[in-house]
Amino acid sequence: MTTVSAQEAASVRARAIRTLLARPLLDRRSGADFSDVIAHAAWLQRWFDEKCGWALVVDARHGFARLRKVPARRSSRRGARTKRSTPRPFSRRRYSLLAVVAAVLSDTTRPQISLRDLAERVQAITADAEDITEFTPRRDERIALVDAVTLLVDLGVLSVVETRGDYTNDQEANALYDIDDRRLGHLIAAPHPPSLATSVEHLMQPPVPQGPVRSSYAAAPATASCGSCSMIPCSTSTISTLWSELTCSKPLAESRTGRLRPEWCWNAELRAGC
Repeated sequence: MTTVSAQEAASVRARAIRTLLARPLLDRRSGADFSDVIAHAAWLQRWFDEKCGWALVVDARHGFARLRKVPARRSSRRGARTKRSTPRPFSRRRYSLLAVVAAVLSDTTRPQISLRDLAERVQAITADAEDITEFTPRRDERIALVDAVTLLVDLGVLSVVETRGDYTNDQEANALYDIDDRRLGHLIAAPHPPSLATSVEHLMQPPVPQGPVRSSYAAAPATASCGSCSMIPCSTSTISTLWSELTCSKPLAESRTGRLRPEWCWNAELRAGC
């Protein structure tokens, strides 16, 4: 590699690092930024692993890259915001609905789901849960649900196929979404794999190193985050913001839709008054 081409590659890699630190969930909609990550995927994966102890998942076939960034400390300044003309920070209610919606999607075997079907399943789950206020199709609740769904659309977990009316103003309105289950599976970044965790405490427990710690970052205090997290300014909020609001670490009981993935359920079990 010539000196000029080496300098160009170094410049592109540095830009890709900055992009991933600012937007840990990246997809084709990012254009050249995403192309840079794809082109230097192997180098970037080694760099983040060696320097930060973080895994970088690059799925070119499905069109996304996910930096599993686990910050050393939590921040309340980078929460999710609504995608409206006047963006506002997510309320606790919106966070809890976001977690329940993600649980519903993770328990869905079909590649598509309608908004009304989603709302009915959210209502069924929250009616069965002791620690989550039951969802009812009042206008304020419909607005909160749409804000949660819109955030997942922004993250690429859901893609709009068709819309009919405005659900926030009309309970009979509907929309159809494609579900990207692979991207959904990469939203949570935590020290312990969510699918193997048995409690919130277990999820937050860093794995015991099998050898020397590679860097000071790998030994940093554990927090968890999601594709919305403190990692993406003005995107989804960090799941770690919710940990302090949990009343217990038990998964939700059997719901009307079947057993839900516990990692999403823990995040939804907020105290009364969400």
